[in-house]
Amino acid sequence: EGGIRNIKELARTHNTAEIYFHQDLDGVTSAIAIKHYLEKYRIKIVDTHVIQYGDTEYAVPKPKDKTLSVLVDFAHGQPSMHIWTDHHEGQVGKGKNTSTSFVHTASNAEYLSAIIPNSDAFPQEDLKLISMVDSADFAKNDISPDDVMRAAFKINKNIDVEKNRLMMGLVTNKLVLAYKNKPKFMEKLVMLAKPSLVSMYNITKYLAKENGY
Repeated sequence: EGGIRNIKELARTHNTAEIYFHQDLDGVTSAIAIKHYLEKYRIKIVDTHVIQYGDTEYAVPKPKDKTLSVLVDFAHGQPSMHIWTDHHEGQVGKGKNTSTSFVHTASNAEYLSAIIPNSDAFPQEDLKLISMVDSADFAKNDISPDDVMRAAFKINKNIDVEKNRLMMGLVTNKLVLAYKNKPKFMEKLVMLAKPSLVSMYNITKYLAKENGY
């Protein structure tokens, strides 16, 4: 069976899920992509949790009883996880009964969106940007920090639509990082956004306005 191992069986025994994701752009987009994937199997996402490397990774809330627990974009497994997907070169801490899906790609969102069958989450142009950000490959694309900061305040009408879309994605990344420590910001973003950087940008602006960031 393609996709996540045993996903049909897991969907028969679990109708709700909680997602645990790394605190960066790839983590957020991976969480949104896996949410999109699980919802196709009629699994409702009831909660999301940020997880970081170090001491705090063991302090994340335990999943609720009878809830599918899913970990994305994180190289350290947790024993309570039913599904664990990651793109780093090495992973540790696999649970005995955990369904794992590891492929070394530029970003976990790219794998979840473009490789796993029946997913097709983020559009290809978004995946290129997410992978560029996750690999910090800005120089190849002739982008400076000043370019991103200018784009945050004003659209440059002297460049084409494709370049402006790229700048919008980079501004989205900048905003996500700026607000990442705001209470429950990233978790709400995952719950509300659809799998696209445009949706993430608009939801980020909405949350910033609603919460007075």
